[in-house]
Amino acid sequence: PPASGQPASMQLKLARALFTARIVWRNFSRGLPIRVMLLQVLVTFCVLLPLLCAGLPHSAYYWPGDLRKTNFHLRNEDERRVAQGNSYIAALKGQRWAYLPDEGAKGPRLAVAVLAVDRNNRRIDAYQPHYLTQTLHSLLASADRDKRLYGGRFRSLQVAVCNAEQQPHRFAEAKRWEQALPVLSRQHPPELPLPVSASASRCRPKADWAWCLGALAAASPDADWLAVVEDDQLARLDAVSALHDIMDSKLARRYGDQRLARVGLVHLHSPASELRYRWLDAGTWLELMLIGGCIGGACFMLYYRMFCNPMLFLPNLCLASFLFIYSLAVAVAVGRPNWLAARHALTRIYSLDEPLSANFSAVLLPRQSQLLLNGSGGRASPLTGCWGAEQVDAAMRSAGRRVLAVYPSLLRHVGLYSAHSGGLLAPHLLD
Repeated sequence: PPASGQPASMQLKLARALFTARIVWRNFSRGLPIRVMLLQVLVTFCVLLPLLCAGLPHSAYYWPGDLRKTNFHLRNEDERRVAQGNSYIAALKGQRWAYLPDEGAKGPRLAVAVLAVDRNNRRIDAYQPHYLTQTLHSLLASADRDKRLYGGRFRSLQVAVCNAEQQPHRFAEAKRWEQALPVLSRQHPPELPLPVSASASRCRPKADWAWCLGALAAASPDADWLAVVEDDQLARLDAVSALHDIMDSKLARRYGDQRLARVGLVHLHSPASELRYRWLDAGTWLELMLIGGCIGGACFMLYYRMFCNPMLFLPNLCLASFLFIYSLAVAVAVGRPNWLAARHALTRIYSLDEPLSANFSAVLLPRQSQLLLNGSGGRASPLTGCWGAEQVDAAMRSAGRRVLAVYPSLLRHVGLYSAHSGGLLAPHLLD
């Protein structure tokens, strides 16, 4: 490189020479090993690996499809689903939707409620009118598919709408479904005794769920299972069939005697209209650092060979180290995402990468716990404040009852919560 004392004209002339195609090609073609090494690294990391790993979610080259969607595409997708829901309502021709089981069916009785809530109090996305239509259409389509394929495995299947909205102009979307489904509306918001250090924005969703469970239990007194789904979710076509698999598990049959009123809380996976950015994990960072090190090392050796020491002789240790890092980076870039994808495919039932996917969790509560959900004698319900798995377990423990929990994702773990230990006892009973 030129010394700092050289005039600016000399530096400009040298820069022009370096960027001349003829000079660059002549300098590039001096050392065959360095040239081949650089071409091999660039072709591998810039051409081959992107082609091999572009569709693998665990690869550094993976670019999620949702991030490539524009608002225009998302809007068109929402409009398409809303049009399908409206066509579904029109096809009913003013009649009630009904799940007609086969004669003599002995399956469980299920009641599902879609909860329409006000999201302005949740510090998340504002309410979108088409959410309810998309959710109801996907849920009814899933129920119709189960009836068509399996001939009505449920003894009865009821779908209702729980309208927890407090603003009158938002009742219109729920009113559109009154001709097809029963709509349960709440006239006054509940007055909740909030726990210490709890805010209304955190406790309001739990109160809506508790109210919806109570209203659904009153509207469907014969139902064995009660399921609640929020209106910003979408159900896969096999979601209702998967619910039947939950209820028909060995653990549920073993402990599902007459003393248990089975109450299921169903969460369908993320709304399709929401963009979720996936943060890079530690393995992806390692992969990126190895790839960057290989490309940077090859470029540095080429630069040093061309401009600093044309007679450079790379020792065997240096070449061996570089080739080892290069091979390690290629093995990590190709092997890690393929291995994770194969292992993930063996352990999961549903693909979370699909736009319509489902993630189920169910909590089974004793029949006596309905007093806790609905309140008794004018007392506020302990479960209508901020509560989660720990609070549910504590409430059941205080009532002297066991909580049978079928949870969490994708039916892979089924466990029993004890009223004494409060821990997961038998996740292996479902075989």
